[in-house]
Amino acid sequence: QMEEEKQLQEMRMSLVNEGEPTASDKVVSVLPYLFPLLDSLQYAGPWVTSHPDNVIAQVATLAFTLYRSIPLSGLLAFFALSSFSSNLSLNRLVRFNIQQAIYLDFALFVPGLMAGLLGAVGSGLGLPATGVVTEYLSDGVVLGTLATIAYASATSLLGSTPDQVPFISGATTRRVVTLDMFDEEGKLVGPSRGVEDDDANKED
Repeated sequence: QMEEEKQLQEMRMSLVNEGEPTASDKVVSVLPYLFPLLDSLQYAGPWVTSHPDNVIAQVATLAFTLYRSIPLSGLLAFFALSSFSSNLSLNRLVRFNIQQAIYLDFALFVPGLMAGLLGAVGSGLGLPATGVVTEYLSDGVVLGTLATIAYASATSLLGSTPDQVPFISGATTRRVVTLDMFDEEGKLVGPSRGVEDDDANKED
């Protein structure tokens, strides 16, 4: 019986890489965050415009211009990361950060919609102050994205999973394949009961 369980565990481990991340895994795991970082620069326009001589503003402008100069850059990055996130031979930390970077990039659509609606409503009502509100919103998006990426990168480089990002980390955890998502025959059956219970407790 013990020998069968050992073989079963070895079979599961051959299906998905859940070992301790190596030094290279830790470094590689933070690279996916370049995707949401570059996309967040679209909100940095007001700050860049008001600080044309700032070196950081100039670098941000250059990086965003190069990124956007590639046809369908965002779509290509999304499909590339999505394919890597399903590669179970990659360490779990790498796959987790890939998926979390994708969800973080998705989240950047929300403030864009809010800014568009705010601008439309303000224009219709003749409220010039909406431009200031939109500028503050844009600054908040950039700072929030930078803070999230800084947290995720620092945590990952220390070898831990950056799973404390509100809303996004919970969705990422449910999405990333782990050993306990396989049944005794090695078939993928979905999130374990423990993950579902943890998510339910967080919601409560």
